[in-house]
Order: sequence, then C-alpha cells, then structure tokens
Amino acid sequence: MTKQVKLSDFDVSETTGFVATKPPLRKLPGEYFSSWEDTCTKIPALIENKELRAKIDALPERQFNKETLESEEEWKRAYVLLTFLSQSYIWAEGEAGVIDTLPKKLAVPWYAVSEHLAMKPVATYASVILYNYSLRDPKGGMTADNLVAVSTFTGTKDESWFYMVHVLVELAAVSGLKAIEGAFEAMKMQKNEKLKNELQKIEKAIDNMRKTLQNMYNKCDAEVYYCKVRHFLSGAQGNPAFPNGVIYEGVDNKPHFYNGGSAAQSSSIPSFDALLGAKHPGPEKDPTFMRKMREYQPRKHRDFLVAIDTQPSLREYIKKSQNSELIKKYNSALESLIKFRRSHMRLIDIYIIEQSRKCRATEATGTHGTSVDPGKDETAVGIPVKALAFTGAGGTPVETFLKQVKDSTESIKIPLPVF
Repeated sequence: MTKQVKLSDFDVSETTGFVATKPPLRKLPGEYFSSWEDTCTKIPALIENKELRAKIDALPERQFNKETLESEEEWKRAYVLLTFLSQSYIWAEGEAGVIDTLPKKLAVPWYAVSEHLAMKPVATYASVILYNYSLRDPKGGMTADNLVAVSTFTGTKDESWFYMVHVLVELAAVSGLKAIEGAFEAMKMQKNEKLKNELQKIEKAIDNMRKTLQNMYNKCDAEVYYCKVRHFLSGAQGNPAFPNGVIYEGVDNKPHFYNGGSAAQSSSIPSFDALLGAKHPGPEKDPTFMRKMREYQPRKHRDFLVAIDTQPSLREYIKKSQNSELIKKYNSALESLIKFRRSHMRLIDIYIIEQSRKCRATEATGTHGTSVDPGKDETAVGIPVKALAFTGAGGTPVETFLKQVKDSTESIKIPLPVF
C-alpha cells in the first residue's frame, strides 16, 4: 500500500510551496565566516576591478569546521555564499581567463556543505533562487516589489529580478501543489467530481505560473543577462570552456562535470509532470538529463517527486474511467503545461537564442556586445561567453531540447471516448 502524499512531509509549504516560508539568512554569524561574507558583498566591484581572485587568494587558509554551522538555515546560507564565491572565482576574468581548478580554501568547504545538504557543488536553482531571496520590508509580503536577491555576481537589478521572478513563479504554483494531495485522495476514494475540481486548480496554478513568468521582461534586460550573468550560473557539463572538467583542489583532485543552474532543477513543474504522467527524454548528448536534474534539487523536494512517482497512475485511472468530463479536465491541465512550455521557449528564444545569433553576426566586426542597443555602454553589458552560445546554463542545447519536452507533453493527451 502506497503512502499518502502530504506536502508537509517533504518541506513543501501550503503557503509558499518549495520556497521557505521564512526568508533565508542574509549573513552567517561569527568571526569564522566574516571574511567570506565581506568578500561576497563586494563580488561585483571586485570582478569589475579584476581584483576578485587576488582577494580570495589572500583570505586566510583555515580548516573548515562543520561544527561552526549549527542550523540548516546556516548550512543553506553557507551553500549560497560558497556558490557565489566559487563561481565568481572561476569566471572572474571572463572566458579568456576561465580557470578549471578551484582552490582548496573554497573547494573543500563547498564540497562539504554540498555533501551535508545532499546538493552539488555548483550553481544550482536552489543556491541562487530558493535560498537566496530576502524582503526589502521584513513586515511586507512576498511580492514583486518587496523581493530582492541577497547575493548577486553583478550587482545589477537585472540579475536580482531574474532570480526573484523565479521565486514568484514558485509561489504561483502553491495552489496546484496542494491540489496534488487532493487529486490522489480523490482517486483513492474514486470521487471523480472532486478529482475534476483538483485538476482545475492545477490548470489554474500552471496558468498563473506562466503569467508570472512574463514579468521577466519587465526588469531583466536580455543582453545584460546573456553577457553578464549567464556564465556565472554554468557548470562544466556540456560547456566547451571546460574540456577537462573542474578540479576541486583538496577534495579528490579529479575532474568533475556538473551541470549548471537550470529551471529544470525547480521542483514545481516536474511535480505536475509526475502527477500527469509526462515523461521527457533528455537531449541527444545527455539522455538522462531530466532525471539527473533531481540530484540538483533539495533532498526532500526530490523525495516529493519520488513519492508522486510511486503513486497509482492518475493518467491510467482517468483513461480507464472513460469519463468524458474527467478526460477533458485532465487534457486541459496538460494544455496549461504545454502553454507554459511554449512561453518558456519564447523566453529562451529572446534571452539566449536571439542573443547568440546577434553575437555570431557581430563577431566579424570585432565588437563584443550583441548590438541590441548601439548606444549602450559595452562595459555595463559585458562580453558574452562564446562557448555557451545557443546553450542553457544547465549545459543543454535549449532550443531543440525545450521543443522536445513540449512535444512529449502533448503526446500524452487522452482521446475522448467514442460511444
């Protein structure tokens, strides 16, 4: 007998979903971490002045002591902190100066913290989004105007907005996540009217996620994201800039090929995929990509997906019911998922594909920017990383991959019965 799926068993909040109900720590307490925190707040300026690596190299060599982290909130802040310090160290001098060996003073604690949290030592959706939000007004709500990133690589409003829109998308998913509980309960009790209501809630939640995602265009300039932010989120997997992987000095001195931060590491859309029975093959060069992304999610969130997987199939239940109204509700929920993916594809087209094409078109002129705005200060925009052209930060060829995911979602719609 399968165990009932309950959000509370998996650190999934009924008010904020996969986002913590209480804002993450902004700063680790104590002298031990003060030099890390101080350096992290200065990352944008240190990169701009080409002083970041020298600053980190000058930090005192100390043996990492796990006992200095007392709560899970502190472990999560340490994970965020070391992610920003390490990823900025790797990319501080752009593509031409990228390094593939992370110094021991960063590698050892980052690896240890990641191991404790069952995460990967690389930029992840959790480290830059789920564990990295704050409220401008602590007494205010989790709204677009009140959310702000704790740490950034560039200090730009664009980068903070990029992260916080994803937080808002997670919040928009909450009613749908709660409906997953209700859907399994309705199926178990064979209450088809209740099941139709739960599917309608899921459809509405995914529609709200799609509409919320559109806010990205408001305050995140595509050129700034492509040229200044994106490479800091990337890993070695699928990245020509790291043909030999990345070595974590003092850990095992072997090359590691981790995927970078990806929206596929969010647990919200994968939860709806799992419920509705949508299974997606990965890109040709990485066919297990979607399944592998679960390894980059917080431990209890990936356990939530496994719990959904082990439940009786919702799709098979509805298909066998031959209930036309129930099938229509199921297909409508799937259609909302398809619309979300089309919207995501359009976003990727603007923020990655179009920018990649413009870079290719301007290479012959000897300029570095994408020429979206000829009057824009190139130093404010940054120089794009050619190795990541047409590729997501997670290391996949995004255009073909996302279309493949959309198509596989469309393929599982249930035909209406013919009587």
